[in-house]
Amino acid sequence: MSACVTFRSSAACAERAALARFMDRIPTRIPTATTTVAAALMIEPNADTAAISISTTRDYIGEARETKGRHLPRTAASTRMESFDVLARKGWDGGDVLDFSGYSVLVTGGSSGIGNAIAAAFRDAGAEVTATGTRARGDYDSDLEGIDFRTVDVGDDGQTRALAASLGRLDVLVNNAGMVRYRRAEYEPETFRRVLDVNLTAGLHLAALLRPRLARRPGSVINLSSMTAFFGSQGNPAYGASKAGVVQLTRTLAVAFGGDGIRVNAVAPGYVHTQMTDRFKRNPEADAGIVARTPLGRWGTAEDQAKVALFLASDLAGFVTGQTITVDGGFGCSLG
Repeated sequence: MSACVTFRSSAACAERAALARFMDRIPTRIPTATTTVAAALMIEPNADTAAISISTTRDYIGEARETKGRHLPRTAASTRMESFDVLARKGWDGGDVLDFSGYSVLVTGGSSGIGNAIAAAFRDAGAEVTATGTRARGDYDSDLEGIDFRTVDVGDDGQTRALAASLGRLDVLVNNAGMVRYRRAEYEPETFRRVLDVNLTAGLHLAALLRPRLARRPGSVINLSSMTAFFGSQGNPAYGASKAGVVQLTRTLAVAFGGDGIRVNAVAPGYVHTQMTDRFKRNPEADAGIVARTPLGRWGTAEDQAKVALFLASDLAGFVTGQTITVDGGFGCSLG
């Protein structure tokens, strides 16, 4: 199946090659989200009956020419070609479309665990990444190479304001910084407030401070929730309440920031082996119980969460906002 493609200028060479590769790989080599676009592009089944005009890699096209009495409506053609243009502008070659070259990303709590995996994933995808942690850079045994590291306590209002003021252009904000206190310490009001300040309030504060920068792109906010947002955890009332709050804050900010074109979503990890959950991983009984209840039969990894964060920040999620994606291997929907 092929389509006749007419180019208005030689500047469209890259698009022609990309479109050829695009069609050659249907349906086995591209994500499901783009398969629909490809099918729409190929609605006219042969070179004699289809013609779509493309201008340049930076222009949104959207014009179908009538050939042999057959016509694609202009609106439909615009939608199809705009979708393809997103891929063409990214230099799509049938491989990875998650290219963040030229993007500026801030990941709070990017010094370890899930946050560090997210920061490293954006860096490896070409972004300029700033990550925060509460200790000095040398205190972390993490992958911070090529990452602008800042020592910041996001639960402190003054430090958060200083961080926001120090940043230039910003495309993606990842509110990942978090804390938990065990041995029922979270039942103490002071500890409860501290956990909410870091896990919930700091995300609101940073998003509000950085909204003008994000609106220029427009950009994306990704919050980190948890599967504990959806069921009780008797030992950690503050952690559970803060993560449930993140889900609702994500919805609220999606509505509030939508007019600026800023998308706001969240990732809710399940059991992921990090320093925060190491006590459960090292307990044979707890470890076995977690694996047994998880339909995919394993603990999650920080990289599992990072992949979803990349998706949410990408053009593939361009019409996704206000959503929380649970990445738990099915733990939350299983009775064990």
